Amino acid sequence: MRVDRKPSGLAASFPKGLAIGTLAAMASTLALSALLAGLIVSGTVREGSLGYGVMALVFLSAALGGSVAYGRIKHRRALVFLGAAVCYLVTLTALTALFFGGQLDGFFPTAMLIIGGSGTAFLLSARAGKGRKGPKKYR
Repeated sequence: MRVDRKPSGLAASFPKGLAIGTLAAMASTLALSALLAGLIVSGTVREGSLGYGVMALVFLSAALGGSVAYGRIKHRRALVFLGAAVCYLVTLTALTALFFGGQLDGFFPTAMLIIGGSGTAFLLSARAGKGRKGPKKYR
C-alpha cells in the first residue's frame, strides 16, 4: 500500500488542509470575538464574563479548525487534529507577539483550551464515523 496516496479525489494535501483549517479557526475567532464585543457593549453580558467568553470562543474555534482540516484531508484523523491545534496555537502566539509586544501571560491556559477543543472535536468525529457502511453479512 502506498503511503502518499490520497483516499479520494477530493482530499487536499496535508499542508493545504492544515492551512485551510487554521484560516477557518482564525476567522471563527474573529467572528466570535466581534459577537462577544457586541454582547458586552449592548450590556447583555457583563465585562466580568469576558474571560469566560474568550475561553469558550478559543475552544470552539480550535474545534472548528480541526474539523475543517480533517474534512479537507480525510485521513490520519489524530495527526490532523493535533496538527490543526498546533498551527492555531502558533498563529495565535505569533499574533499576540506582534500586536501586544510579546506579552505571553496566558500561554498555558490558551494552549490547554486549544488542545482540549481540538481533542474534543477529534473524539466527536471518531464517534460520528462509527457504524456499518454496508449491508449486514450473514454466515
